[in-house]
This record gives sequence, structure tokens and C-alpha cells, in this order.
Amino acid sequence: MTAEIAILNRQGVALAADSAVSIGTKKVYNSANKLFALSKKHPVGIMIYGNAQLSGVPWETIIKYYRANHLKSRSFDRLVDYADDFLDFLQGTELLTPESERYFVRSHCHQIATRIRDNILNNVDKALHKSGPINDSETKRIANEEFKNFKNGVAKNKTHESFTKEISSRIKKKYAGDIKEAIADVLEKIPFSPQQLRAITDAMIATIGTLKTWDGVSGVVIAGYGEKDIFPVVSELSIEGRVEGFVKVVRGEGMKIELENNAAISPFAQREMVDTFMRGIDPSLFREIHQSLKLILHKMPDMLKTDHGVNFDAIKMEDINKTMDNLINNFTDHLVDMQDHYFVRPILQSVGALPLDELAAMAEALVNLTSFKRKVTMVPESVGGPIDVAVISKGDGFIWIKRKHYFAPELNPDFFERIKERS
Repeated sequence: MTAEIAILNRQGVALAADSAVSIGTKKVYNSANKLFALSKKHPVGIMIYGNAQLSGVPWETIIKYYRANHLKSRSFDRLVDYADDFLDFLQGTELLTPESERYFVRSHCHQIATRIRDNILNNVDKALHKSGPINDSETKRIANEEFKNFKNGVAKNKTHESFTKEISSRIKKKYAGDIKEAIADVLEKIPFSPQQLRAITDAMIATIGTLKTWDGVSGVVIAGYGEKDIFPVVSELSIEGRVEGFVKVVRGEGMKIELENNAAISPFAQREMVDTFMRGIDPSLFREIHQSLKLILHKMPDMLKTDHGVNFDAIKMEDINKTMDNLINNFTDHLVDMQDHYFVRPILQSVGALPLDELAAMAEALVNLTSFKRKVTMVPESVGGPIDVAVISKGDGFIWIKRKHYFAPELNPDFFERIKERS
């Protein structure tokens, strides 16, 4: 996993990223590069979180190839244009070979099949705990229910406008065998009929084109300035892979500084410690308070009936439940308003006045806070290692504040000479 952050004000944007990369669920290395200059000549940077590869190709390889061979010295009027150009590059780059596209299709389908299987097994376990041993027909009923839920869920998701029927047909024709193998590897013991398996294959192809992201997604954060951007802008993309010329991407809301909005703090990936710092309470605790209050208030009519003999007819109960829901919503809205007033706004007011070096120090501190929390609690240390920090300003461009190397710089002067030649 990862902890990354972008902090913006009218002076510029500070970016910080940890160095941890997880291999499976047990092994963590603290040497990954997640923060890069997207251009050597213009004020644009890029951060990667989530999956460190795109269709099996490391993001570091893709970014540096794009920078040297595609973007070169070109610039764009707006920061979002850099994001568009990067996506255009991904759509046609030779770095993503037919083998890497096949890798994406197989891994995508394998992950979804695993989710279907796990949901079925979880429901089977619930049935076993509730009523004891179940027969084959009950197991089949549970599988059929999950099959319907999966199909209905896919149908409800919006499809990317560039995912045409022609692309879908080409994927089915070219990768049907790979998809069937991925399904068979995971669902071979699940009692699906051949007709259902064919329908699952079609639904899996459809998931490639939906605007919903699945497992294995990479977060891409592009930050800085276009030629006509006066204040810094952040563009966020969620990218899963490429197949048949289609790049599965979902655009985030992004951020930008304007005259009315002079500061912003945006964490990415593991963000709970930043949210706690910003809002004064851990997000999970906030949700627990909300759920506990909802449970207590909705139990009150039953408590009045049991303990005090107060009975309510159905109409009255419906009115009471509406009143309880209004109370809960009013309480939550009031708490959010108090958080904004006493925590969020004062912090953003201070951030708006910070110079670039203080922006960088704050970004590093917030990533380090997440790392420290992982270090002292009984959870995997999925955030850690050296923290890379950079600031980007309109006048000075991309400036490294802290940057790790996997080699000793003093032993490799030729490396820096090569960098100069390429620039």
C-alpha cells in the first residue's frame, strides 16, 4: 500500500510519497519510487499509488519512457492537457504489448471470479452457522443468487463512452479462451451451469468497459501547471489496464487553486491519519458513532414497549422512524459543520499562507504520521521507508526537496552526466 499527499496554495504544490511496496500480504519492501517529474522542462509532476504496474509493465518504466520519447520538450496550456496526452500515449504505446494486454485480461477476470467465489463461500458459511449442514440444492441456490447479483451489478454500472461494441467483440473473439481459463481456475467447483458460465464470461468482458474500478487499479496523480495555469492544479486518474486500444480509466474530481479557494490538502491511498488530522476524529470512529446512534434511536420504541408497556401502531411507528432518521441526520450534519469550523477551515487558512518549504515539510510530516501509525500498531507496515518530497511552482518548476536513490550518487557520476545529455 501507499501514503501520498498533495498540498496546494497559491505559491505552488507540495507532493510527498512513501517508499513501501507490498508483495502479497506479508512481504513489504521500502525502496519503491512513486514520485517523478513528468517533464524535465516544465512544472509538472506525477505520483503513482495502488498497483505499481500497468498490465505487468512497471509504472516507472512507462513514465520515464513517456517523458523522454513522447512528451520531450512539449508543453500544454492546461494541466489537464498533460493528463489527456498521457492517456493518449498509453492508448498506443508499444510498451504495452499483446502479451501485457493478455496479462491484464486474465488478471482482471481472475480477480472478479475470485470475488464471486468468495461471496458464495461466505454465504454458504452463513447458512451453515444458521441452520447446520446444507444440501447441494441449497448450495446451488446460493450460487445462482450470487450469479444474479453479479449480472445485475454489472448492468447497473455505466459504460465508458469509448468502450464500443466493436472493442467488446474483439476482446471476446481474441481472449475468450483466456477468460474461460481464468474462470475455470477459480469457479470450477462452483455449481454453475454451462449457460451461466457463458453469461459470466460476457459480464466479465462488460466489466472491462465500465466506469467502476475493480482490484488491481493504479492511482495516477498529475500535478503542477499548464502554460496558462496561474495557480496549481491536480488531476487524478484511476487506471486498470489496456486492451484492444481501450484504456480502462476513471477520472477523479481533481483539485485546483482559485482566488476564492486558496488552499487544499488531498491525501491518496491510505488517508485515515490525514483525515484524522484534518477533521479531529478518526473516520472509522466517526462512522461507528453514527451507526451506534442510529441503532440506539431505532431501538427506543421497542425499549418503551418492553420496559414501559408503551405500544405504537404501524402508522405511528413509521412516523417515529422518520423522526429518528431526521435526528440522526441533523446530528451528523451538525458534527460535520463543527469539524469544518474548528478544524478544517483553520488548517486550510494556515496552509494558504505557507511558503513552499513549509508546504513540503507539512506534506512530509503527514505521510510520516501515517507511517508511524503503521509502525506502532499491530497491522502490516504497508507505509514506510524514505519519503520522497517535491514542490512545484510556476516560476521554479519541479524541485526535489528529498529524494532517495537506490545507488550511491558519488559512485555514479556518469549517471548524472547521462541525465544532463538527455535534457
